[in-house]
Amino acid sequence: MDYIEARVTAPEALREPVMALMAEAGFMAFEETDTGILGYVEAAAYEPERLTAQLALLPGPAVEWQIREVPGQNWNAYWESNYPSVQVDRLCQVVPSFREPEPGFRYTLRIDPKMSFGTGHHETTRLMMRQLDLLPVQGAQVLDMGCGTGILAILAWKMGAASVTGIDIDSWCMENAAENAAINSTPLRLIQGDASAIPDEAYSMILANITCNILLADLHAYAARLAPGGWLVLSGFYETDVPQLAGRAAELGLLPVRTLEENRWTALAFRQPG
Repeated sequence: MDYIEARVTAPEALREPVMALMAEAGFMAFEETDTGILGYVEAAAYEPERLTAQLALLPGPAVEWQIREVPGQNWNAYWESNYPSVQVDRLCQVVPSFREPEPGFRYTLRIDPKMSFGTGHHETTRLMMRQLDLLPVQGAQVLDMGCGTGILAILAWKMGAASVTGIDIDSWCMENAAENAAINSTPLRLIQGDASAIPDEAYSMILANITCNILLADLHAYAARLAPGGWLVLSGFYETDVPQLAGRAAELGLLPVRTLEENRWTALAFRQPG
């Protein structure tokens, strides 16, 4: 499987908006450089017009970018040479399989990201982890929407969840999440698809670290699958998106509980009444 690398030249103040807009254009993995952002998307899913339209939404002068194709077989070698461990407070460390973990963390996750989103490097993943640490995960039936590498589902399992299910539309994520679940001895049930693929089951906790437009479109599906008293945790958006997400959640009867922020990225926790 081949990938498209977009090298975007942007000032530091615009780099987070660039990543958010590239995610809206289908890009799934990012790296910050001295001059801007590197973003990656499967070659088959790359839509140049969509990327152009998204980056045109940036304020100020237009940014510049270059596109090149990256052979899939080179991706593992790239990550092994460049991918560091991530530490989320003293809660968790995210360590690739080719590095040794450090002592002093409550949880250690072995995650080899390849082309899937969810490494702990991005603020939204860290915010979701911090939200999980404040929730009653023990014994929960957890659904991780847009599971990417499987990182959140694996952490939930290590925290004592009774079952963990991951759903992602990307076939590469299915493969990567399965590999990471095996590395972490996690019985992760994986389903390829979007919100329409959610099994007709009740979940005590649904995690969704996805872009704002997808969350707004799928909130009704999440609410319909939450057990009474269940928790819904959302991230993948800026603080400026909170009012519309909170408003939609309120329309569905979900109760706001907690907001966490890091560098303007935000994670919201809601609870189903009952």
